[in-house]
Amino acid sequence: MVETGANVTEMAKRHEVTPSYVTWVIRLNFLAPPIVQKIATGTAPARIDAKILLGLGDLPLDWSAQEKLLLAG
Repeated sequence: MVETGANVTEMAKRHEVTPSYVTWVIRLNFLAPPIVQKIATGTAPARIDAKILLGLGDLPLDWSAQEKLLLAG
């Protein structure tokens, strides 16, 4: 379902979740495809978990920068 013009609070109410959960899901949409693929296939470093992703308040929008931040040794 596409949410047009709805804010985070409205979307949370509609889907019976918290606003913070909606914000988290929205932020995950901006992850670089290689990172998403590694998470989905279980090949991402073990340190990349939900807690880490939730805590990234300053996740770069640049996909190369994301890969350096999250996938670099």
